[in-house]
Amino acid sequence: MTKKKDELLGVIPQHAKERMLKDKTKVTETFYKGNKKEAYNRLQFARIYKGYDFLENFAFVKAYIMKKYEMDRIQLLEILLYLVPKNFFTLKDFADVRTLTYTYKKIDILVNKGYVAIASTGRAKSDHLYTCTAKARQIVQETYEMLSREIPIPEDNVLDTDIKTDKLKSKIIKELNKKTKPKTVALLWARKSL
Repeated sequence: MTKKKDELLGVIPQHAKERMLKDKTKVTETFYKGNKKEAYNRLQFARIYKGYDFLENFAFVKAYIMKKYEMDRIQLLEILLYLVPKNFFTLKDFADVRTLTYTYKKIDILVNKGYVAIASTGRAKSDHLYTCTAKARQIVQETYEMLSREIPIPEDNVLDTDIKTDKLKSKIIKELNKKTKPKTVALLWARKSL
């Protein structure tokens, strides 16, 4: 097997890789979406798509973040991922995302929980300028850093419970932290020193 083929097959899970090698599948690299092809019993030709792996560990990062920050619903994390990059927003801006969930339909709930603060008061509530707090920014930054593998997903006791799925997630997190960071993720989140 050539070095290039080894590199391309490095992103394929072990069982799929063994099957492709057994079938002597031709492997090529591509950055475009492929067309739908007919399904065959034996794969003749495979395109390995790169650059789609940034969110592949989101389920494990999400589980850790939600347990660590005692978040009761995934919608809260989704709202924070939407609001934090905006820096400042109004109730009209919040209206775009509040339809996602009934629990966080009102901005006051996020203010009371410490995720959002009033940056500047207006004459009416609809005129207030809001911003996310340091707590919300920390949650989002930690999520991005773990997804980009800039920092490992902690293996501490946050997911150590008697629940079977938490035990399985902890085991997978330990395995993920042993893997090397893919070049596509490294390039996506690369920080340049000024």
